[in-house]
Amino acid sequence: MKRIIFIAATAAAISLATLTLSGCSESQAERLSGRIENLIDRAEQNLDSLTDEQWAETEKKFEEFMRQYEKDAKKFTEEQRRRIDKAIGEFEGLQMRRSLKDLSDRAGEAIKSAPDRIEGFINGLIGSDPADSDNDSGNSGSGSDGSSRDDNGTGSEEGMRI
Repeated sequence: MKRIIFIAATAAAISLATLTLSGCSESQAERLSGRIENLIDRAEQNLDSLTDEQWAETEKKFEEFMRQYEKDAKKFTEEQRRRIDKAIGEFEGLQMRRSLKDLSDRAGEAIKSAPDRIEGFINGLIGSDPADSDNDSGNSGSGSDGSSRDDNGTGSEEGMRI
């Protein structure tokens, strides 16, 4: 009789321990997935207004959650892992959207400054000084040394110094 009571008590203890452990991992998984989903919701709602520093902090928190998930992933059920993996994918989508927005903003700024940059590039390439082009507009007939120049850029005999 003592043996039957001992076996029943042991079985009950094992069952209770199993339920307790699975309950812990469920609540841990639920907390983690809830925290990830909350982070994603806040990031998505404020994506356009987050500063670079705030976005970096959001990514840092996400990475902390990912380390925790990777460490404990075996404790989660298949359904819990699927829920967290979906949330991970959503955050990665937000990261891509943020990157594309930043790229678009930089491209817009580059387009606005393109004419000046192109002019500067051409000046650098051909060796023209923008200050010279301003002075040349009214002085097409004389060179910087006082000599007169004809239309093809060669000096005329009367204005040349030898």
